[in-house]
Formats: sequence, C-alpha cells, structure tokens
Amino acid sequence: MEFDCYTSQDVLIDSVMLLVDNKLATSYSIQDSLVRYQSAREMANFQKQHIGIIYFNEDQDDLFGMDILYEEGFTDLGAEALYDGNVSGIRWQTSVNTGIRGYAYEYAHLNWLKNANYGELENDYWSRYLGRYNVEDINYDMNGNITRMQRQGLFYQSGGSSLYQEIDVMDYAYTGNQFTKYSGWSKRKQYCK
Repeated sequence: MEFDCYTSQDVLIDSVMLLVDNKLATSYSIQDSLVRYQSAREMANFQKQHIGIIYFNEDQDDLFGMDILYEEGFTDLGAEALYDGNVSGIRWQTSVNTGIRGYAYEYAHLNWLKNANYGELENDYWSRYLGRYNVEDINYDMNGNITRMQRQGLFYQSGGSSLYQEIDVMDYAYTGNQFTKYSGWSKRKQYCK
C-alpha cells in the first residue's frame, strides 16, 4: 500500500484495520473473526482519536486544523453520536497554542442548539478546563430565532490567577423574523457600555 499527502484519513484507518486483522489471523492465529474485527476497530478508534487528530502535516506551515464530528459523537464532553446531519462536536488545534480544544453540542427539540460544552485534551482525556468557555441555555422563539443565551469565560485575571464563570447573558428581540433589539448584561466591566 502506498499513501501520500492526499490520502484521506478514512482510507488510512481502513488500511490499519485490514493490517491489524491480517496480523491477528496470521501471526497470532486468532481465527475468531469477531475478535479480530473488534480488535481492529479499537485500533482504528485509537488512531482516529489520537494520531489522526494532529492536524499539521509535514510542511509545518499550517496555522490551524479542525475536525468536525458527526456520527463519531463527542461523548467525553457530553455529545452523543448524531446521524441526522447535526454536528456533535468540533475539535481544533493551532500552531501557537499547545493542545487540542473542543466543543460538544447538545440539541433541543427541532434540532435547535441548546448548549456548547468546552474542554481541552490532556493526557488522553478531555478533562482540562471543562466548561471554561461554555455557551449555555440557548432559547428560541417559535420561528427558531435565538432569544437568549449565556456565555462562560474569563471573568477576572490578576497576578497569575484567573477566574472563569458566567460573563454575560444576551437577549435578542425580533419583529416577525427581523432582528430589532439586543440587550444584555455582563459581569465584566470592560464589556459593559
């Protein structure tokens, strides 16, 4: 098998699954096809979550890379696998910041976004800075227009210590489907006008 920079991640993962399956059958004499398939699938999942997530290629000039998740889900941050076309989450990496960050999305009835849960990958777990930049309590009117949402973020920073909490609540008003008014409040003075 030959691969180049244009080979898709799915082709690479399928190739790894095939190699693992063949190796288990020939080198380790495992004849149970279900065991071989499950082992190959676990290896592919590991590759997709840990190896394939590094977005920078060999030219090292990439500034940003992002992975959009659908049927994979993003259960570590609270999003189920979605098979209806909705995005279950995104994860990204930049060249200036170390680490991988992500949002998992939760939907209400009619597939309207309800929450966006933030987290960062640390030691193979999405356990770092959970909730630090969440967007929560997104409400809609009967036309599907956003009427209210709350954002989490940096509230206070001084002398090396930081406090993250709810920073603002935003309310939107409409006449019919046309946006007419924004009102909101912020706990951060530099955001108040």
